[in-house]
Amino acid sequence: MKPVIRTACGLFATLLVACGCVASEGSLLVVRPDGAWPPWEMVVNGEPAGIHLEMVQSVSKALGVPLVIRSYPWLRAIRMLKQGEADAITYMSRTAEREQFGYFMDGNILSSTRIGLFILKSNEGRLSFSGDLSSLKGYALGTCRGFSYGEMFDNASFLDKDDGAADEYALLKMLAAGHVQIAVGYVGDMKFAAEKLGMSDNVSLLSPVLSERRDLYLVFSKARQHQELARRFSEAMKAYKQKPEYRELLRKYGVSE
Repeated sequence: MKPVIRTACGLFATLLVACGCVASEGSLLVVRPDGAWPPWEMVVNGEPAGIHLEMVQSVSKALGVPLVIRSYPWLRAIRMLKQGEADAITYMSRTAEREQFGYFMDGNILSSTRIGLFILKSNEGRLSFSGDLSSLKGYALGTCRGFSYGEMFDNASFLDKDDGAADEYALLKMLAAGHVQIAVGYVGDMKFAAEKLGMSDNVSLLSPVLSERRDLYLVFSKARQHQELARRFSEAMKAYKQKPEYRELLRKYGVSE
């Protein structure tokens, strides 16, 4: 299967344009969450930037597959992938539920992160985490809407979880206001948001972390039958990561290989 299927009458491209999925005929639509998570993903002067997005653009160029990247609220972006209104999505972690509608391939891992528990420094010594989820019983836990923090945590219905935050900034404000006692999030993203909010000196990361490694993927749509395209991107992404261009990209954003 070719990356972009066309018939003599251009049926595939016509369908894409009809559903508003692409900016120009024949381009793949890659969706992403509509926030900023430097150095991974952001929009600068109206253009997608950051390690994830520039990696995807470089690989698509090497494959000769044109694409556009658009930002949407996270739950909408997920729905678009699920319903076949988008070809791929960035910044997605892997769960059994998401594997029902998306192709996750190891070569398409964009980056890896840790998931941690954040508290106010004023609560140090009063709140703790043993590493067992049951030790979090009795605490009000804040999470971001639509985010996954690993299936064990996601499925822990015995925990008091509030997913009312749209992003890490809102989540930290909930923590500061006392609406939750513990904020759950990707460590790097939470620290960046805390710095931007001037809260770095007011929050602490509990030890141990909830998860030492959480891979974030470029995921292709099963509704679009993009298994072969996902495979081609996976192989090209592996090759790209061996090139000096990739190391230069990491240095550009101050990230070590």
